[in-house]
Amino acid sequence: MNFFLKRILLLIGCLGLFAQLNAQSKCTDSAYRGKEWTGQWKTSFGTLILTQRGTKVTGSYRDVGKIDATYYTSTGKLKGSFTNTSKKGSFEFTFRSCQKFQGRWGWGNSINQNNWSGTRVEANTSSVATRSLSTSNRTGVYKLKITLQQLFHHNPAVGRERKFLLRFNPSLRIEGKSYTLESKKYTRIGKEIERYGSPNQLYVSRKRNEKDFDKVLLKGKGKGKISINNSGVFEIPKNIQIADTNTDFQISVALMDVTSGTKNLIRKTVKLNLKAMLDYLIGKKSASSFSQAKNRWKGFKDMGIGYQGMKLTGQSGKRHIEDEIEEHHTGEVVRNMYDRRIDYSIELVD
Repeated sequence: MNFFLKRILLLIGCLGLFAQLNAQSKCTDSAYRGKEWTGQWKTSFGTLILTQRGTKVTGSYRDVGKIDATYYTSTGKLKGSFTNTSKKGSFEFTFRSCQKFQGRWGWGNSINQNNWSGTRVEANTSSVATRSLSTSNRTGVYKLKITLQQLFHHNPAVGRERKFLLRFNPSLRIEGKSYTLESKKYTRIGKEIERYGSPNQLYVSRKRNEKDFDKVLLKGKGKGKISINNSGVFEIPKNIQIADTNTDFQISVALMDVTSGTKNLIRKTVKLNLKAMLDYLIGKKSASSFSQAKNRWKGFKDMGIGYQGMKLTGQSGKRHIEDEIEEHHTGEVVRNMYDRRIDYSIELVD
């Protein structure tokens, strides 16, 4: 009888130990429910910034790659893949508490390379769930001003007036929410833009023979520039997480010559790296920390794979970002004859 009693007590003890270990492998604090992995983590291989939606977890890895994973609530494990520049690997993390995890990683589909552990940077869920790009000030908004500055054109028929139609349309989505340009100012065609353009459009194109068609034409002679200087402001809350995986920032441009008939000159959409631009504009990074962009003129900085290279400047002590959108067609001489480009700038305003 003594023998069986000892076996039962041993079994109960083992079950208790198993339950304790199992609890330690999960984040059981109700304050983190549904956001167990959301936040910034200091790990043995650099910083991770993660966002959890349901069981899906995405994020950025040490500013060189992305995280794409699934959280298994029954086991407390996070399994998925990461990118490191051009390489791809796999990982498996397990909670040791809501503040720590341990795991393994490897290249390809294996996780046999080494250990990967981490500690949560923030200890409270209010900052975890709404991680801001700025750690010094989590209130208010970033007022990101976009100015459509000018159209440069090179007209081969010197002295002859040419007519252009231009559409310039920035769009911004963060965590699935679309933002609209506020505080719009126009030096050209005023209310026609409000009436006919999309909410974010700074210059609107109109079809021939439509009402107010003449009011949206840009007219120029010879080689030169047509000043526009229309602007608008995106108001971005500082208390939201801004990462490559949850942000879509683009500018679409369409330029047509409508002097006689219609000729498409530029039809292009460029993707902008909002996080990198804000890092520069708020002073978190200097211009020298960005490398020269490939396939762009000297002075344009690389803003990341797949993003438009930008020119980072400081005018009167205030930081600006500038860009040129141009398109050359087969058979044309670059910077000659029928050349054209659109200039715009980005800055933070009060």
